[in-house]
Amino acid sequence: MKEKSEKKRKKGKTFYVLFVTAVLCVYSCAVYFQYKQRLELYKRESELDKEIKLQEKIYKELTEQSEYSESDEYIEKIARQQLGLVKPNEILFIDQNAGA
Repeated sequence: MKEKSEKKRKKGKTFYVLFVTAVLCVYSCAVYFQYKQRLELYKRESELDKEIKLQEKIYKELTEQSEYSESDEYIEKIARQQLGLVKPNEILFIDQNAGA
């Protein structure tokens, strides 16, 4: 009779040890995959932060360029360079040797 009760205890302890081991394995795997996912998310966040900074820089440059293109200085520059316009009482000199 003692043998049967000892066998039941051993089976119970073995089952308990296997159960605890399985639970720890599942828990360890879950923690590992969450850690891995967290690293990927931090990497993606870093990439997105860099992209945001780049886009903000481009936006700033475009805003400045837009403001400059509306200024009198820019309009005068374009009128002189592309249209050949001059101010009243201003003489335009053309260097004929510059093209040769």
